[in-house]
Order: sequence, then structure tokens, then C-alpha cells
Amino acid sequence: MNIGKLLVLALPAFLLAYYPFIVYFGPLSFLTIPSPYFNQAMIGVSSAMYIFQIIFGYIFMTSFYKDENTPSSVLKAGKKGYT
Repeated sequence: MNIGKLLVLALPAFLLAYYPFIVYFGPLSFLTIPSPYFNQAMIGVSSAMYIFQIIFGYIFMTSFYKDENTPSSVLKAGKKGYT
């Protein structure tokens, strides 16, 4: 798992993707950005929220990768030597 990618890219994308739910319905009302233009863009036009949700999903899914030293790869390497 790429922790740096999750913290730097996925966390801000998550906050922007779920901004209305976090700020207005959640306990984090102190995260409200005091700009009427930003609030109108994030709440009034829902396409911005969908774009950030797609970006968040892509970053989240690509932050996972398979480690080369998993037990299954070690077993496969061991079997190659005996065959």
C-alpha cells in the first residue's frame, strides 16, 4: 500500500468528494470553507462532487499493489526449482 499517495492525493480528494456530507451532516462543521462560490460549485452543481468521487476512487484503488515477496510467489519460486 502506498501510504504517501493516500495521504497526499486521496485524502484531499475524499474531503472534496464528500464535502457536503462531511460539513453539513457530519461532526466536522469547522471544515466549512467560507466562500459562496466554492459552496455553490460543490453543492449547487453536483458534477464537481462526482468528478472528485471518481478521482478519489481511482487514487484509492491504484494505491494498492501486490508485494513481490508474498507467500504465494515464494511457493511458486520454490516449485520451479524442483521441477
